[in-house]
Amino acid sequence: ASVDIAGDRPFAVRIWLDRRALAARNLTVADVEAALRRANIELPAGDVESDNRQLTVRLNSRLASIEDFRDVVIDRVAGYPVRLRDVARVEPGVAEDSTVVRTNGNDAVGMWVLRQSQSNTLAISNAVRAEIAAMAPTLPEGMEIIVGSDDALFVGASIREVVIALGISLALVIGVILVFLRSGAATLIPAITIPVSLIGTFLLIGIWGFSLNTLTLLALLLAIGLVVDDAIVVLENIQRRIEDGETPLVASLNGTRQVTFAVIATSLTLIAVFVPLSFMPGQVGRLFVEFGWVLAGTVAISTFVALTACPALASKVLRARARRGAGDATPRRPPLIQRAYRALLTRCIAMPLVVLGVALAVTGGAALFYDGLPRELAPREDRGVGFVPLTAPQGSTVAHSDMAARQVEEILKPHVASGEIATVFTFTGWGG
Repeated sequence: ASVDIAGDRPFAVRIWLDRRALAARNLTVADVEAALRRANIELPAGDVESDNRQLTVRLNSRLASIEDFRDVVIDRVAGYPVRLRDVARVEPGVAEDSTVVRTNGNDAVGMWVLRQSQSNTLAISNAVRAEIAAMAPTLPEGMEIIVGSDDALFVGASIREVVIALGISLALVIGVILVFLRSGAATLIPAITIPVSLIGTFLLIGIWGFSLNTLTLLALLLAIGLVVDDAIVVLENIQRRIEDGETPLVASLNGTRQVTFAVIATSLTLIAVFVPLSFMPGQVGRLFVEFGWVLAGTVAISTFVALTACPALASKVLRARARRGAGDATPRRPPLIQRAYRALLTRCIAMPLVVLGVALAVTGGAALFYDGLPRELAPREDRGVGFVPLTAPQGSTVAHSDMAARQVEEILKPHVASGEIATVFTFTGWGG
């Protein structure tokens, strides 16, 4: 990480010349400047050599204190030395600076810790806060360190939200599977294979050198529905064959073999869609490189798990059922959802032109709405930070611009006192 600093003012010596005193001694400003240059120098004075080392000796005659500056001899008038104290007022001060920084109206020094492209925001934030905690007891009285903005707070909150959404999605997916498969034992298999696939993805993330960030976790969140697809296809086919009278072991073997090609083809299609996201040019490509690879890796692992772990678990967990033959008096009645879907599908097949017309109307409407949708790289988010930019007239001094900034501070002061605003940072002249 790198650190930018604004508002700091290094120590400097202020010299206020007395024009009358200079004129009385027939001296000029150039004479004073020349005398200071002669007195404030550092010259080489030779070398000290030994068998193993060579050292350079320098004559240090630089001025180090206010008294050293005051004792500088400008010239000699009538045989008497004229010192700087005789023609000027010498005082300690600070160097001129083009920036002014304040925090809630108090003078401050602003420091911005900027992370490098491959660094971790959370790690940098934790390290900086640990250093601040270690420095706090050593600060002079009346001085404190205030953290005005920390991107790690929003990154951490985003990650927590994605993790919560990940857990909710997992629970909903398992609930939907239970509703449609109508079997607790059958539901147990996807409930096991989904975490296994996600854990395998964590292994890929580590191998590829990625990190757990908002985009990689979002990829896992979106992949939950894709991860369970392969397992459901395999599991449903196995369960159907068991209901037809096959033993769980034989049904697992035959059912998996029956849908293997379809599962692999579907997964390859999804991978072919996600991988190109990682090769998009520009900023979008750099942003989604991890997103695309994590999605593709999750789908690949879920396919492997669906074709191996899913039938292995099905052969042990699912139970054989008595086969219903043609002579059964009371054939099993399909569930309500299946009957409703079958009735809807029958009507759609009987009215192909109506179905096609509805599809074209929806597509046309979507195309009309597409042109009116706003386009942006990322949606705006409220981070609780507001900026009030001020532009002074051309040629304005820092002091003039700072007066306008103080007026804004006065307007915001009641809001700070009431607690509506936590901190007001003022930067004058910073950033050009």
